[in-house]
Amino acid sequence: MGYWYDYGIELELCMKLQILVTTMNAHDFSIVAQMNLKDVDVIIANQTDFCGYEEKSFPDWNVHAAMISTNTKGASLNRNIAMAYADADVIIYADDDLVFVDGFQKTILQSFEKHPEADAIKFD
Repeated sequence: MGYWYDYGIELELCMKLQILVTTMNAHDFSIVAQMNLKDVDVIIANQTDFCGYEEKSFPDWNVHAAMISTNTKGASLNRNIAMAYADADVIIYADDDLVFVDGFQKTILQSFEKHPEADAIKFD
């Protein structure tokens, strides 16, 4: 169960959210700040010239991130690799050039709570 903190008020949300980022040739976790990812778990599928797994926490942003680096090729395969590590109720696929607006988590989770019949929701 996750919690959302907004203006000092704690709202209980029943669903866990993870952001699945697909990228190429990342050598660090700087993408977390570049994408304005806060208050969320992040899985980064990184296609590069080596294989590895690394985790990092960002306490100031309330983020836990995992990076899976593989020497595979192809966008679909990279998304599938990220999906294999996901364990949330709601996942968001994001390309590495996306910048999230503040409060995106609340908007996304409330949309799924409002539409429990939905398997997918598109956000602009």
